[in-house]
Amino acid sequence: MLSSEQWWGIIAVYGERIWPAQIILYLASLGAMALVFVRPGIVADTVMRTCLAALFAWISVVFFLTIGRDLAGNYVFAALFGVVALVFAADLFRKRMAFRPPAAGWQRPVAMVLAVTIAAYPAISLAMGHTFPRTIFLGAFPCPTSALALLMLTFALPRADKIAYGVLLFWAVPLPIFIQIPKYGVYEDAIMLVAGLYALVLLILRWSDPAAGRTAVSRAS
Repeated sequence: MLSSEQWWGIIAVYGERIWPAQIILYLASLGAMALVFVRPGIVADTVMRTCLAALFAWISVVFFLTIGRDLAGNYVFAALFGVVALVFAADLFRKRMAFRPPAAGWQRPVAMVLAVTIAAYPAISLAMGHTFPRTIFLGAFPCPTSALALLMLTFALPRADKIAYGVLLFWAVPLPIFIQIPKYGVYEDAIMLVAGLYALVLLILRWSDPAAGRTAVSRAS
């Protein structure tokens, strides 16, 4: 496994070589997320599906296969994120997932706080001392983008795609606990961990409460 210095060196090279793409991807992510919150509906669903498909395709090809070739497990993770990209791309035609923010209850404030925190990923990364080109941007890096996707998938429950949900939970929950935070000091990835745990809790609640699932289907229709 790479040392912390080697890992951050790859992140720095990536940040330098893709500049200013991370700004464009970040703004696209913010725009799609804002649209889901402000004007949820068919247009917002299409924009978010397109955005997530494009972002995960970028992460698969550019981050893991092109610049991050020396990252441990890069081919495996490139394949997994490629699958997630295909899931969201396919849903442009299947139109199964509808991203509807919680209208009431405890989930609404939690979802709002998570959304704001995910949007603030670069600012929090800077506050952690990760200055450019090491700043972690939503849209350009797998962890914040996974956090965003998991939040959106909770909005789509119980019709969220199980493959994408499972892959992203596999990435979001154990990774920051065992690798990102203790080994590389990527403390901002605690945001992804919280998003992953939130998504896991909601998934368990849907399984244990069929009535909640029926309500969500009705709300998304």
